[in-house]
Amino acid sequence: MMQPFRLALGELLLDRGAMDGEEVFTTLAPRYEGEGFFSSGAVLQGLQSLAATGIVREAWGKWSLTRYGEDRVRRNLPKTRQA
Repeated sequence: MMQPFRLALGELLLDRGAMDGEEVFTTLAPRYEGEGFFSSGAVLQGLQSLAATGIVREAWGKWSLTRYGEDRVRRNLPKTRQA
């Protein structure tokens, strides 16, 4: 079972640091191949919704997790990933 999409966005930013929207889309594309909802627009919408809740921020075209966002993402990752 696939993890929730927004959690996947957060996990990617946790692992790789700041990325622009196109980098996020390109990196997640193989994982979501064949999923009807997946598009660059869906990635942007997901990042914007995470920004609205204070989990990510955008600066100079790059998206990154806030400290609050890092805590939230780590807390919601599967136990095997939290170590």
